[in-house]
Amino acid sequence: MNLDIWVTNYDADPYKLGDIDELTINAYERSLKLKLPLSYKRILQNQNGGTIKYNSIHVGGFQEEDVYLEINHIYGVGYPGLLDSPYLIKEWDLLQDILVFNGEGNAWFALDYSSEPPHVIYIEADSKEVMKVAASFEEFLKNLLIKN
Repeated sequence: MNLDIWVTNYDADPYKLGDIDELTINAYERSLKLKLPLSYKRILQNQNGGTIKYNSIHVGGFQEEDVYLEINHIYGVGYPGLLDSPYLIKEWDLLQDILVFNGEGNAWFALDYSSEPPHVIYIEADSKEVMKVAASFEEFLKNLLIKN
């Protein structure tokens, strides 16, 4: 699994939050009554959210042959970040058993806790379309790529 996903030379990164330790992550999990995937915890301990080196992920299983979804950041624990998820779910009338970890406007990537382990989904709020992106967060990280 690739833990080196963060852009580290971007001083004004709006998604990068203060450093975080395992105790803070555990407290966050208790407050939301959910467990983050181990791979997510590991990248957060490396850096608490931020812009990533990758810009897309390939999504298979659709009629179109090559579907790539854009992604450029992953939320950390804090505001703006994972702590915004309950607000976004309510504001945009999203699925209930999810944790939003990326997005802006009306489209998000989220962990879907209706399965174990939680799989990664992509949600378009306007169309209410939900696409399964990966069977796990670890698989999601492995499938990130740079597409020109």
